[in-house]
Amino acid sequence: MKSWQTYYEEISAYLQENGTSPKSKHPLYQWCYQQKYKYQNGQLSAEQVKQLDAINFMSSFSAKRKSWEKRYDELVLFVESYGRIPNHNDNKDLSNWLNQQKFRHKNKDLKEDYVKLLNAIDALENTNTNNWLDMYAKLKKFVEVHYRYPFRSMDDEQKLFAWTQSQRRKAEADPKATYKPLKAWQLQKLEVIYFPFNNGERYDKLWMLNYQGMKKHLERHSLKKLDSLTADIHPLMKWLRKQRNDYRLGHVLTDKQVRLLKELGQEIIDYVKIDM
Repeated sequence: MKSWQTYYEEISAYLQENGTSPKSKHPLYQWCYQQKYKYQNGQLSAEQVKQLDAINFMSSFSAKRKSWEKRYDELVLFVESYGRIPNHNDNKDLSNWLNQQKFRHKNKDLKEDYVKLLNAIDALENTNTNNWLDMYAKLKKFVEVHYRYPFRSMDDEQKLFAWTQSQRRKAEADPKATYKPLKAWQLQKLEVIYFPFNNGERYDKLWMLNYQGMKKHLERHSLKKLDSLTADIHPLMKWLRKQRNDYRLGHVLTDKQVRLLKELGQEIIDYVKIDM
């Protein structure tokens, strides 16, 4: 049979990751409700009460569930705002959560994807202007090469992804937030690369990013401009091929997008097969 301390360490790890007590089918469920009963009826030792209080055990029964990703986003915001990881004095919950992830990693009990995301935090520990401009330059180069935004799932894109997530949050300018909002000049620079500040505008911004890329490409080349793009692998050709399919379906492209495509010239009109 497991000792009380072993159960305690397991529920501590669970609460750090999930933020609320386990559901009925979870192996820790029965133990948790036994401790809740004993806590309320004074049947635990003073040391056990102290340990449970340290992990907010009793409040976890009414707490809303926080996913690991939610905690991670909070950590990114803190580091972006203050240039360092949180400590026990300024953010007890987040500091405890981060320490628990380190403990789990040491015991090989943390998903590899989570380990990589936590390692990506190292790139965010200094958020002065030079560092912001450096990260912005990397993002600008990335979108100019790939014509898309970084993915969380790609190992070599996780640092940029973490940074873009923090920019979206800081652009909201929430008066109750503990982090500093983006300044006007930062917002303007992000607008230059069609940065999507929320999911609702992601499609339109991505479309404009590719459109402007295609426009610049056509301006740099002479006759048979599309021949200079490798049709099967270049992201701009993939995008243009999608416009042709969308136009053929007749229910995806907006009138404005069709008009902009026409402005790119006859070669694009012929490729997409736009009616004049």
